[in-house]
Amino acid sequence: MSLRTLSPMIVMVWSCLGLSSVVSAQGLVWKLPEPGTWVRYEGDYTQTERRPQDPNNKDLVIGPWRRHLTIKALERVQQANPNGGAPVEAQWLEFVVETGLEKDGTLVGGPGSRRVYKALVAVDELQSRIGPPKEDGVVDSDSIPVVFLPLIKGYRKFGDKAAAAISSPVFNVHPAITLLAPYRELEEVAADEDPEVTLPGISSATHFRGSVVVESKSVRTTNTADMWYAKDSPFGLVRWSVIAQRETKETFAERDQFETASTYQVEMRAVEAGQNATSLLTEN
Repeated sequence: MSLRTLSPMIVMVWSCLGLSSVVSAQGLVWKLPEPGTWVRYEGDYTQTERRPQDPNNKDLVIGPWRRHLTIKALERVQQANPNGGAPVEAQWLEFVVETGLEKDGTLVGGPGSRRVYKALVAVDELQSRIGPPKEDGVVDSDSIPVVFLPLIKGYRKFGDKAAAAISSPVFNVHPAITLLAPYRELEEVAADEDPEVTLPGISSATHFRGSVVVESKSVRTTNTADMWYAKDSPFGLVRWSVIAQRETKETFAERDQFETASTYQVEMRAVEAGQNATSLLTEN
């Protein structure tokens, strides 16, 4: 599918901090495993709201909540080529996000606490955007950031609601699936580091760091992440830690008047993997 009609605003929306020893960034899928493969990540999610008017000078801390994320590589199919010619090979990916409180080892969430996203992506397009990151630029031949996956079709389902089609021509995992943002540059922190995960066979990983700043006249968001990539992990990433800080000011105030309003933190680690992935959605 052609992406030349995609709005350039998607391409230009992120302005990034400069880093040394940089490579191009990627989202959650840094490797494409065999169909049927799944990996489950677990971690904690915390939100802190600044309350300058509180009489006790205390901020509002929401959480920590427990978060589970399962990434699945489902079936590969032959898909009609929208540009004509031979059919293209396409891969179904599914992302399941659950957030709640853990009780007796079980995640307990409220209505809508589970979100499912199912995306069909051309394999060649996907392979051109997955890692580990390389120093080969951060946009493709259509000037589309590599963190956005061209979407043939997809579905999403929130809680008990019916599944709905995804109308966007691209699929982006931020922020609905992960706090990991579309970092245009990543710094390699360490080439051989213990990621401290329980996924069997993973004892060494490459540690990357990325940062991005998005600013308007009244809101500024700074997102900083540490990510660990292991070549033997099915999807590449085995751990990540993100801090996203949201600052606000009056529209016409000076930039040095920005003050912290909210802080979001998440730490996720791979805990389990398998080869028997099945979809939670039946729409194809």
